[in-house]
Amino acid sequence: MRAWTAVLVLAALGLGCGGGSDVGGESTGAPGSTGDPAPGSSGDASSGAVSGTSGAAPTTSGEATSSGGSESSEESGSSTGVTGCAPRDPWGVWVWQPQTARDPGEAAELLKFADEHGVTHVYLESELLLAEEPDRLLEFIAEADEACVAVELLFGAADWTFTENHGVPLALIDAALELVDGAAGARPAGLHFDVEPHGLDDWGGNQQAYASQYLDLLEAMAAKLAGSGLELTVDTAFWYDTVMIDRDGAVRPLSELVMDRVDRVVLMDYRDHADPPDGILDNAETEVAYAAEVGKRIRVAVEATCGVEPEKVTFCEEGEIAMVLALALTGQIFGASPGWDGVAVHDHVAWSVLMD
Repeated sequence: MRAWTAVLVLAALGLGCGGGSDVGGESTGAPGSTGDPAPGSSGDASSGAVSGTSGAAPTTSGEATSSGGSESSEESGSSTGVTGCAPRDPWGVWVWQPQTARDPGEAAELLKFADEHGVTHVYLESELLLAEEPDRLLEFIAEADEACVAVELLFGAADWTFTENHGVPLALIDAALELVDGAAGARPAGLHFDVEPHGLDDWGGNQQAYASQYLDLLEAMAAKLAGSGLELTVDTAFWYDTVMIDRDGAVRPLSELVMDRVDRVVLMDYRDHADPPDGILDNAETEVAYAAEVGKRIRVAVEATCGVEPEKVTFCEEGEIAMVLALALTGQIFGASPGWDGVAVHDHVAWSVLMD
């Protein structure tokens, strides 16, 4: 604890202000979801994901298999968007309202918000847009690109975990690939899935079965995306490192099994303080270390939604300044890790009304 405290003090002394500094895991599509432990889990759950519109080969331990997306296009400190964008540390935000991108005025406000808050990546719920307004979706991606903001197409529903439902997210990947193949200009940076098997009501008694089906889904998604240039990002709860799963004859943490199969993990590290105990830093430490070990990337996220219980899972009460400082400190501590890929906030609506 003394070592952690010393590091925290030294890092805090170097903090500064300004958009895009060392600042920015789970998305929930459901405001008001809880951070209580999932039944049968050994840690705290983030929440169960809810879709905004609808209800890679296996690896061995220590070996990472990419989905085939671009290997380093979104490295920490790299620019996003058109040539000439200034390098900025990655900072993502979930946007669960398709209307925000559909309406040009709302889209402009979102990109203004991104500019003012140092946001580099927007995770846009895209199921309806992809099905009904693909041209407008491409227009928004181009507008974001001009504003030096990368767009990830966001999809999610907990029941996609089940084998019989895998066809839904796989069909969305097919539709996204068709969209990209027909795009003459800017492309999305990747696909972002918020499936969260721990959001299922009976997860506690079925962790092995549900995790196995979820891992099958990740492998199928990675195979579809192989060679497409689109990265595969998924949201995971920080306590997945305590869930042990038997896979291919070996028992390993679910956090590692997930990371082996995707390009990037956004860690839903929902705590309202950075320092230990039970803070953002110690809850992310294992995952950051594993990402560095296997050549993957991890982005650490916090919650800003009000009305979430227990209070420790959200920065609603602490406010925006406290949140930014905590994320800046997180970046200071983990920034030198080769697996580090910045921070994120759930979500745009909550953050836009967060008090100082």
